[in-house]
Amino acid sequence: MNVSLERIAAIKSREDARFAATHAKSLAALERARESMPHGVPMSWMTDLYGHPPMFVAAADGIQFTDIDGNHYRDFSLGITAAFCGHNPAPVVAAATRQLANGSVLQLPTNDCIWVAEELRRRYRQPKWQFTLTASQANSELLLLARLATSRKKVLVFKGKYHGHVAPLLALEDGGGSVPEYRGIQSDEVKHTVVVPFNDLAAVEQALSLGDIALILTEPAMTNLGLIIPSAGFHEGLQSLAKQYDAILAIDETQTQACSYGGLSRLWGLASDALVVGKSMAGGVPIAAYGMNERLSAEIERPSHMEYSSGTAVDHPALGGTMFANAVSMAACRANLAEVMTEAAYERAISLATRLATGFQATIDGLRLPWSVCQIGTRVWCCFSANLPTNSDEVLKADIPALRELQRMYLANRGIWDFGTWAGPIVGLPAVEHDIDAYLVAWADLMSEVSG
Repeated sequence: MNVSLERIAAIKSREDARFAATHAKSLAALERARESMPHGVPMSWMTDLYGHPPMFVAAADGIQFTDIDGNHYRDFSLGITAAFCGHNPAPVVAAATRQLANGSVLQLPTNDCIWVAEELRRRYRQPKWQFTLTASQANSELLLLARLATSRKKVLVFKGKYHGHVAPLLALEDGGGSVPEYRGIQSDEVKHTVVVPFNDLAAVEQALSLGDIALILTEPAMTNLGLIIPSAGFHEGLQSLAKQYDAILAIDETQTQACSYGGLSRLWGLASDALVVGKSMAGGVPIAAYGMNERLSAEIERPSHMEYSSGTAVDHPALGGTMFANAVSMAACRANLAEVMTEAAYERAISLATRLATGFQATIDGLRLPWSVCQIGTRVWCCFSANLPTNSDEVLKADIPALRELQRMYLANRGIWDFGTWAGPIVGLPAVEHDIDAYLVAWADLMSEVSG
């Protein structure tokens, strides 16, 4: 292999110039927006997320979008999987439009809530469901319920995870303790958080043996630092340890629900006490949900005194939000689950992802690069090492951050909108073979340049 940082830097400089020349309107919009928004974007982290300035979007359709400069892109990020079903699924657009005409936020249920809960129960195999707007909120509520159910405070998560912007879940391991992952989070907000390596059952048991863990929160496969597949027996071990030490085991399928029909829990036959879904579930309309066993649902269902007045204690778990289970989200979710997120649609997308993974491998082999390819359903990732990593430390050791950043810019300049630098592309449900082939041509060109 002959991949030099100097060559990567030279190509990146050229691609930066090309990006600036073809995105004049977006760059001007960014400067104008700085007057009213920090960093010129509605979510400040967008400015640093991609390694280049964000484009301003004019329109999107299927897995394609156009920016305000008229540049067209095939989208392999899809809103970090939130638009996995496409940017405008026709059944979702129709259902949401109908419901908007009939009321949007009612603070009362519609029949769509029942249908969606029954479908989630069938698809994800958890008996009881609650709705939120985001998976961050779902994970926050699950942590609260686990603490109530176990009378404990601590939560165990895995290094390299992301479970949303929830203060106790934004922690890093630091010499046996935990420290805040972001500026502004206080140390006492993460003092009840335990962070251990993924695929390390011994570390899990050591933490659980102290008897103070309320919740184990994990992804079925790690997706926020490359793609990390669980080792054989890892999830079964988690289930056994959770039962042995009386902790709640929850699986966060927020991103992996897009990998396979029913998520990886269904594909791999994983059992848990709770499960979180969100992002793509309503075809781009905000919604998330968490399913739970009877032990957790009992904390919600037990009799309570609910004569509420502001400023007084309420005998009920601190759950809910004004926009949760709103009528538009529920109508969109029902249409998406029934007509878009079908088994047949998943099968087709997975076959295209296999085409993408096979193309990655062909390029790697042809250039004699000592790299490996991971495919999990609709998601694909190239690892810059001969063997796939088993935890986040191994990913970081093998990674070439400069090449990841160059890849994003290089592909964007060729009409391919890639995932963030932390993960590989996802194949959306509306994708076709031409989309895959276009990605592979651009990616092969890049790898030929950097390895030449």
